[in-house]
Amino acid sequence: MEVKQIHSKHFTYEEAFFFLLLVLFLHQSDAQVTTRILTERENIKTYFPKHIDGKLNSINIEKPDLDAIYAEDERIGRQLARFAVKVNTDITEKDGEFIEQNDYMTWKISVFSEGATSLNFKFKNLILPDGAKMFLFSSDERMVIGPIISQNLRNGKIMTNMLYGNEAIIEVLLPKKDTNSFKLEIEFISYGIIPHSLNEIDKRAFDGSEWCIRENNIICPEFTDWYDLGGGVARILVYGQWWCSGSLVANECNADRPFFLTAFHCLDENFNGVLNGNELDDLENWCFEFDYESTTCKPSTEPSTTNTYCGADFLAAWDQFNGTDFLLLEINDPDPINNNLNIINHTSNINDTEVACIQHPVGDVKKIAIDDDGVTVAGNFWSVNQMDDGLMQHGSSGAPMFDSNHEIFGIHSHRSGNFSCESDGGSNNIDFFSGRMDLSWLGNGTNDSSLEPWLGTGTPPDMDNYASNQYPISGPDLVCDSAQFCSPGANSSNVHWQVSPQEAFYPPFEGYTTCANIKVRENFMGNATITFTSIYPYGYCAFEASIQKQFWVGKPDFTLEAETLLMCPRDRGVANIEPLGGWINPTFNWTFTGAISGTGSTVIGKYIANYPGTGYICAAVTNKCGSTVKCLEVLVEDCGRGGDRNFIVEPNPTDGLIKISLVADLYIEGELKNIRILDQYSKVYLETNTTLNSIEIDVSSFNAGLYIISLTDDSGTFSQQFIKL
Repeated sequence: MEVKQIHSKHFTYEEAFFFLLLVLFLHQSDAQVTTRILTERENIKTYFPKHIDGKLNSINIEKPDLDAIYAEDERIGRQLARFAVKVNTDITEKDGEFIEQNDYMTWKISVFSEGATSLNFKFKNLILPDGAKMFLFSSDERMVIGPIISQNLRNGKIMTNMLYGNEAIIEVLLPKKDTNSFKLEIEFISYGIIPHSLNEIDKRAFDGSEWCIRENNIICPEFTDWYDLGGGVARILVYGQWWCSGSLVANECNADRPFFLTAFHCLDENFNGVLNGNELDDLENWCFEFDYESTTCKPSTEPSTTNTYCGADFLAAWDQFNGTDFLLLEINDPDPINNNLNIINHTSNINDTEVACIQHPVGDVKKIAIDDDGVTVAGNFWSVNQMDDGLMQHGSSGAPMFDSNHEIFGIHSHRSGNFSCESDGGSNNIDFFSGRMDLSWLGNGTNDSSLEPWLGTGTPPDMDNYASNQYPISGPDLVCDSAQFCSPGANSSNVHWQVSPQEAFYPPFEGYTTCANIKVRENFMGNATITFTSIYPYGYCAFEASIQKQFWVGKPDFTLEAETLLMCPRDRGVANIEPLGGWINPTFNWTFTGAISGTGSTVIGKYIANYPGTGYICAAVTNKCGSTVKCLEVLVEDCGRGGDRNFIVEPNPTDGLIKISLVADLYIEGELKNIRILDQYSKVYLETNTTLNSIEIDVSSFNAGLYIISLTDDSGTFSQQFIKL
């Protein structure tokens, strides 16, 4: 076998430009969700033309025990600024109402919680069909979140931004044909506890931040030199309950990835320096709100539009007790984010002529605090004593500290004592500590405790996964005889592919081209994998990666199960199909023969035992490669009554009249009996009542096919089949 050595490389400018265009072409996203505060000249139909006025079903959420929540925060020693309390719910799409409008259906519900100042929502098992749009808005329709579409969801989940007030309306516009596929569950709401004024929302001055930082809006002219850096800074809604700050950060290869830097203790809910599984899982409930800044210098105003991305993946962290209190995340699937990527200074050489912290103190609109007295080393942290203009407080955790070169040299962590504002607009005489980026770069020496593996010029730890997402292998998901698979991002002069398992294919099983032509062996049925290994672009860099695509070879495979295979006459059962593979546009066919009869629809079959003997359940699943048939044997025993046929149908088959004769020992002449004739899809063709034990019925007008006679009396329901010629 020929072996070709594969090396990493750096691109020339022309190569890098080409591959960046390729990245943008291959990876587009609509992950952001917009929050709007409407002006007096706007209304909700400006952004949601098919909105239906009026409220329908209203769900009342009980007010949580706030005293107990505050006591628990104090016991744990939480350092974060709380704005809301989690309240679990069991609300589903069944609690709302559907309204028909032309080719669309609207689903709508109101959620109310007495005393709440804001509401956030965590949705799970949310299915939004193609073309569906979900909006959330305040009761006065002045604050609107949306649209939320299927591309915004991750595994059917999404956390939302906050809506001010104690009532929120959720409205979903659905294509009428897809109404039945819409599903929704609200896992929890966040019950807001921080006052927000809805009546004067457009001229609100936030009352939570200290006065010396409250007036330091990033848009003020004296902060012009710092303004662009603030584009990468976001307000974090941590698990829908607490506030932190943080920033998008660039990587040295300039790969288009939404890396986000904040403080370790923002995720450390137990504040013990250790991240457990639940805390890491909670990252799906983090929301990153960009452009939340005042539109005027003074007074502070709410922005009319902000963009929110919810959910993130953990990459690396170093705790606040033994490390530098940093947390590096990658925001889920929002690529590209059109906000500023800030650069990290990971050296100890800091231009500290003037340093600045851009932040969201207690969740306020974006602010800036400045100091020009220089920084000092305090172990794993940089220390700034007594900020000259503004300060940092709860909610500032994770905010970037910039040096005079406009590079991040620290992440705000904690302070030495209680803060307050001095008359000159600066802080009192306390120290503000920021985790050192020069130490965080190598961190604790592992990929998950240092910044360098992710933000440096070396191969990122997840290069295989990155390349798989950015440059997916093209080719079919189902192969019957032969197929071609290609890796569009591979380096044509340095690529290797191989396919497995080898017993599924004719040679060659590997090659050195960007496209692989494969041929499968007859009668093979199962999963297969093709792997390409090559040099793939990563921004201005390029690294080796192995990417894979799984596909199915041959006819479909499945398991056939039934809840009961030993029955008495008149017993009923359900059979079901579980897919194993090859279900690409499948079709289904069910047959029930012998002592049982039944009907099937897609993956579910229902059957009834008619008389003692043996019956058979057979299911066939077909894809473009062929059909797979599997059967189960059912034994119907004589369990007393029903040991004989309960009634006789003759002639069978028939082209005209049928005579139904009831067994005299089992049926009483004069008792009322209901007789129905159904086809195999349970459509009723005839229904009549009789007190006789013998009746003739004309079926000459029926279409040819298999029919079921269902007879019901006080003892139960019994069935027989007949064939119409």
